[in-house]
Amino acid sequence: CLDIIEALSLVLPVQNFNNAFRRVLPGIIATVRSEPSEHVASEGMGGGESRVGRGSMVFMKTLAKTKRILQTIANISPCLAEFRQQLLSVIIAVVLEAKNVQPQTVKFAICTVMHLANHADLIVFASQIIQPLMRLIVSANAMLQGAAYTSLSYILCKLGRGFVPYILPVRRKIRASLPDKDAHGGSGSHGHASADKIPQLVEYEALVLKLLKHRPLPEVPSTMADISISNNAMATKRTAVNAADIHSLPVNLQAIETAWALSRTSSADI
Repeated sequence: CLDIIEALSLVLPVQNFNNAFRRVLPGIIATVRSEPSEHVASEGMGGGESRVGRGSMVFMKTLAKTKRILQTIANISPCLAEFRQQLLSVIIAVVLEAKNVQPQTVKFAICTVMHLANHADLIVFASQIIQPLMRLIVSANAMLQGAAYTSLSYILCKLGRGFVPYILPVRRKIRASLPDKDAHGGSGSHGHASADKIPQLVEYEALVLKLLKHRPLPEVPSTMADISISNNAMATKRTAVNAADIHSLPVNLQAIETAWALSRTSSADI
């Protein structure tokens, strides 16, 4: 059913597509909300991955259905204007705030949030987005750290002076994430040894300096590709369709809603 939704996003005018998407949105949200509890029930039946954590095995939720949904949302994000805030709330609450979720799934959630969030959304959701990003800064996963710093850089570029209240809280998390020898001294910008920092952190700190010195900010950070998961080929097709001014055929919304309800029984069909 998600393939059908993506296909419709390519050929329908935005308003018509929104009418179709509105019918399946409750089912999508229900799947995202329910899958974590499904994993708890299937923990002993191969429903995820395990890792060792301080002397015990920690179950890592893969959330395969949610991950597939996140990919679709990222792909069709240009068409979801009126649903952005609703989807952002669910993704932040269910995935980014969740515990013991597989890192790759968490990164997908970060990427999807960044694809969805435009300037207006960031003003409303900045605090809710930045809080989980700050927790990822002090995680032991380098992939998630890099994605978090790139996301913070993106938010900084979009909010400009509106990002200033978050500089110090993020700074404290950065200090906590670095080795003691760098957190309390050393060389380089802000008293840290730049050679020990990942590129995404180096860029974030450079953007903070530009912001504080009232210098022009880029539209997006140079590491933006780190948090991009949308299908570029689909975006190209959508642009071509819009340029051609193709008139769409009537869409059977009830059939789409039924197809989604049936597909929820199997992650392979989503």
